[in-house]
Amino acid sequence: MKTVARVWLAGLVGLCSSLVFAEGDESSFSYAGKEPQQHVEQAVKDGIAWVKAEYDEHEAEGLFKKYPPDGQLILAMLSVAQELQAKAEQAKAAGRLDQAQAYYFSAEASLNYAARMPHLLEQRNKVASGN
Repeated sequence: MKTVARVWLAGLVGLCSSLVFAEGDESSFSYAGKEPQQHVEQAVKDGIAWVKAEYDEHEAEGLFKKYPPDGQLILAMLSVAQELQAKAEQAKAAGRLDQAQAYYFSAEASLNYAARMPHLLEQRNKVASGN
């Protein structure tokens, strides 16, 4: 089971990273800066707040009434990132710092992508409608 979870996690992070990097915004990741290990924990906390704010803003605009599965997916990605954050904190407390960093960076990647998803959904629907 652990192997399946790791493969799933690696795939999710790879997908998130490739899609975000395609936008050319690599600087939004802690790893792009100096001493990323020291900044990633705060980046995850900030990312959780960012995703919640983006979700709330677009929910208030009615976006997820039109596209409920997309809103649910964003909330699921937020939940996964929060689980990764919790695992990172557990690994850090147990002295498994390499594992903790992997969890933190994975959470950060998921949050960066999830925060952009409402805007990507809007773009996708503009293209689909021909606007």
